[in-house]
Amino acid sequence: MISIIIPSRIPDNLHRTKESIEKTIGVPFQLIHYNNISDGLGIIQIFDATIKSAIYDNIVFCHDDIIFHCEDWGKEVVNLLSKAEIGLVGVSGATYKSEFSTSWVSVDPIYYRSSAFFKDASTLNKENYKDEYSVVACIDGMFMGIRKETWSDLNIDKDLSGFHLYDMELSLKVAEIGLKTIVANKIIVQHLSEGKFDKNWLLQSKAWHDKNQNKLPIAVENISDEEKKILKVDALKKWILVRTKHNFLDFGMIKEFEMLFFTHRSFDITFMKRISKGLAKRMYLNLKSSSANLKRTLLNNILVKRSKNPEFCIISNNCWGGDVYEAFKREYNTPFIGLFINAPCYLKLIKNLDFYLNCELRFIKYSKYDIKNITYPVGLLNEEIEIHFLHYNNENEAIQKWKRRISRMPADSKKFIFKMDDRDFADESLMIEFHKLPFKKKLSFSKSKLHYSENIKLTNPEDLILLYTTYSLLDLSLFLRTGIIKNTKFNINLTKIIKYPSKWA
Repeated sequence: MISIIIPSRIPDNLHRTKESIEKTIGVPFQLIHYNNISDGLGIIQIFDATIKSAIYDNIVFCHDDIIFHCEDWGKEVVNLLSKAEIGLVGVSGATYKSEFSTSWVSVDPIYYRSSAFFKDASTLNKENYKDEYSVVACIDGMFMGIRKETWSDLNIDKDLSGFHLYDMELSLKVAEIGLKTIVANKIIVQHLSEGKFDKNWLLQSKAWHDKNQNKLPIAVENISDEEKKILKVDALKKWILVRTKHNFLDFGMIKEFEMLFFTHRSFDITFMKRISKGLAKRMYLNLKSSSANLKRTLLNNILVKRSKNPEFCIISNNCWGGDVYEAFKREYNTPFIGLFINAPCYLKLIKNLDFYLNCELRFIKYSKYDIKNITYPVGLLNEEIEIHFLHYNNENEAIQKWKRRISRMPADSKKFIFKMDDRDFADESLMIEFHKLPFKKKLSFSKSKLHYSENIKLTNPEDLILLYTTYSLLDLSLFLRTGIIKNTKFNINLTKIIKYPSKWA
């Protein structure tokens, strides 16, 4: 009697949640899994596309990383959604939502209503269980129950992209048609991951709140005017702190300070200390980033000039090649960008490169390697070579860029540079096999030195193998120009004076 829609990228998570549902739901159900690794749809768009496949009138949207800690919760969902006044059922929410671009949790916990927990069930407020449900202003998107007809009645923003704010959007739209959003106090859920309020979330939140400014705040309890004022000031302070933390600073912040200090006459010395500390930290990080960019630009310019800007096409088993193209500001003329290939597959691939690059790329859900929690597209060539598109959002992007970059590869294989390292299921025998291949230009990086002139030992065995960790280990300009692998005095002295900064500096 319930159709459950779960967008998921991680097979292990989905299996665990499905197993929990089967053991505890207590009513017939339909599970609709949407593999949201395959396209760029946002959560609202995924819900809208999949709800058409639902065979039951009661719909539950949920994350793929929740575990149920109660029996017959499906009966409770059906019971609650049978009440005409209820439009949306959740397991966590708050009775107040401010007009500022903060999350629903950015209020005092006394306004929380929750039957969900993260690690410790003792954090649950047992007082909630006395009533069947609690009315809230908004709920968390980990678990949301709704009638199919109610979904049809909502004026949902179908253009809401990304993976955030869909829960606030639903809560707001349900309120607009005069129905209640509630927390089901008897449905006990464990959420295995906590929310991630990063800059991407911040930008989406700001856009959504700006669009819905005239509909906020929402309060569903008898809250006095004085209490609402306190809640508004508190929310404004938290919004300013969030902006400072993520370096989201603009002229709008001046208006917010003006509102805080002059309209609400709120001066809090502790708050000002936190803001001052945050701004000082942002200033330091900005200066550090500017310095790093200057060093990176200088060293890259020296690399390009000394190498005399040669033509090359890098066939790399991971992201090292992409760094080199960025240093030269070159268009990618190789498909081996933003991905990795495990060592056994990489060796097989480069031994018969032309054949495999002409094979059709198809996508698979599971790797033959012992890799957990794959959240990116995995391609397969000729049913044997796996391509792990680590830095790609979906299969469409991966296959389009793969084909486009193959078409740019030079016809002259003498321009190819083959690079390997001893990570990703490599062992010494595979490294030796790589060095025995008859390629004119090849090099490898490893934790321990191999007896090959083209092999370079890493300074730190745990280093990521990227340009910033390898720039000081060889004169790359000499290698690109001549194929000779050597660390010249010039490069040694240069990198002592100017250390190549991390990509994340």
